[in-house]
Formats: sequence, C-alpha cells, structure tokens
Amino acid sequence: MFNTPNANSHDQDNPRWNKWWIDGLIFQAIWFLAVGTQIWSLVFIAVVAWLVIRPMSFSLTVVSLIIAVMGMVVDQIFTQLNWIAFRENYHLILGSVESSAQSSALFGVHWIPLWLVGLWLAFGRFMIIFLLSFNLPKWLISVIFAVAAAASYGAAEMWGVATLAWKDAVFVGLFVIWWASLPLIGLLLINTFASYQALHKNVNSTHLNSSNSE
Repeated sequence: MFNTPNANSHDQDNPRWNKWWIDGLIFQAIWFLAVGTQIWSLVFIAVVAWLVIRPMSFSLTVVSLIIAVMGMVVDQIFTQLNWIAFRENYHLILGSVESSAQSSALFGVHWIPLWLVGLWLAFGRFMIIFLLSFNLPKWLISVIFAVAAAASYGAAEMWGVATLAWKDAVFVGLFVIWWASLPLIGLLLINTFASYQALHKNVNSTHLNSSNSE
C-alpha cells in the first residue's frame, strides 16, 4: 500500500538521520523534562532548540505537526472519556504542589496539559526521524510503537503524573489500535508529501522545458 521511506529520498537537506540515536536521546531528555517537571515553557523551549540545532525540511515538519495534532486530539478524547486523567501541578522532580487527581476544568472541559502539547510536538518530530531511519516491516513498526507507548504512559502513571483506565477493555483495545496505526499514518503522510513534491517538480520541469522550446 505504501513503502517505508528512505531518509535520503525524502530529506535531501538533512542527510544525517543515520544518527537517529542523537535525536532519540534528545527526545528522551524532553520526555523526562515534560513528565518530570511539567513546566510547559521549558518543554517548548527544548523543542524549539531541537528544531534549531537539527533542522528538518518544511514538508517533514508539516507531517510531524499533523501527527502531533492528531495525538493531542486523541489524548483529549481519552481524557474526556475519563480513560486518562492528568494530575495538575504534580512535579516528579520539584515535588507535588497540588494533589488534585484531575487537571482543572475550563469551560467544563478537562483539557490536556500544556506540557503534553509540547511533548506531542517533540514526539511527532522523533517519529518521522525514526521512520526515515529504519526500513522495517510495517507490522514490526506497529508493534514497536504500541509497546513503547504503553511503556511511556505506564511510566507516567507509575510516577504519579497520570492515571489510565487499564482495566477497561475498550480503552486498552482502542489504545493499542491507535498506537499501532499512528506510525502507518506517518508513513502514508510522508509518502503522500513526497509524491506531491515529485509531481510538482515534474510539472515545473515540463513547463520550463516547454518555455525554453518556444
């Protein structure tokens, strides 16, 4: 249906994704910063610094943003359904400032915290880098992301930052399906943008050749 992308074919401006482990370490540091402190401003600064230090092409940045927004929306839906609850002002590193079990509501809605928004922006970027770096079977990619997501959310719950309805079979099923599907959606978006860019380049080339022949 779609192919695993190659870093050189989709990001000629940044042919260094063979050093994906550097970005992996940066993302992991941002994860600890987000979950450990929940200081959203620091998380956003770290994400921007990552983007500046190791820039990504515009098309791939757009794809990473789409993935991030999708993740935020799904987490927001899970929060509204009381399948996920985030503790407000709970700092693993700084200590508990407030012990409420659920983030405060705004307009009757429990919104996901801003630090999670920053973390999703970081994850969308790292997911694209990971997909560009490895030519793995689709089923294995799905398994890797589903397992990693469960471990990530489980760690956040173990540290008291969030609670998840692991005993709810419907939630667990949707959680696994969502995380197994997300990297495949990422692959589809990458290939779609690459195909559009190739078509646009061919059209411009044809138009230029026609103009020269005239």
